[in-house]
Amino acid sequence: PNVGEKQLENKLKNYIFSIMRSGLARLYFIAGDLKKHHNEIATALDKDKGYPDNSFALVQHAHLQCMGSLENRDLNLAEKEFKRVIKLIVQDNQFGSKPAFMYRIEFEALLGLAYINYTKGRDSEAERKYHEAENIARKYLEGESDYLLTIVFINRGHSRLDNRSARSNSDAQKDFREVLRIFRHTKIQLKRELAEIAALAHNNLGVCYLNEGRYDEAEEEFESSIRL
Repeated sequence: PNVGEKQLENKLKNYIFSIMRSGLARLYFIAGDLKKHHNEIATALDKDKGYPDNSFALVQHAHLQCMGSLENRDLNLAEKEFKRVIKLIVQDNQFGSKPAFMYRIEFEALLGLAYINYTKGRDSEAERKYHEAENIARKYLEGESDYLLTIVFINRGHSRLDNRSARSNSDAQKDFREVLRIFRHTKIQLKRELAEIAALAHNNLGVCYLNEGRYDEAEEEFESSIRL
């Protein structure tokens, strides 16, 4: 092959290698091995061996920047990477041949941006991003919408609860109740996967009631959380 063909071949190999490493990184994250998760993401995004514009790796790397203690987080970098992911998905149509995979990546980037916006005090923008993520889960990811919607509601509810205003406390309650409604009506095989999120919803609902001086109701929610 000539030089141009060789460069194209190497680029394709790097792209495939990067996607495979991204998949391994996700598996390590699920297994709780954050060190290997981080290493695989770094390899996937390596400019010589991997593919720096791999949105699947980028969204995972951005979420890593949101984890850990305050001094170890880099929310500015995370925000930049989440926005880059959305550009790659929406404008460049990356992974367009696999729409469910593509929308799942966009969903995760929107959740990340919502969290960052709330953390930085940009509440209205955060609410918009949560709403966009909710719409994607409902319209394009029906097969896993119950799970994804509980993720939206538990995260948005927690952000609203942290806002500490009376209206936010009330809105947070709606989110936590929606998590519990989905949990009650979801398929039996999904209930075990959602049990931890439902327990957190009960606990956070209890905190909401404490904020309003509704102590008996708060106690009931805490006990429900423990039972789950």
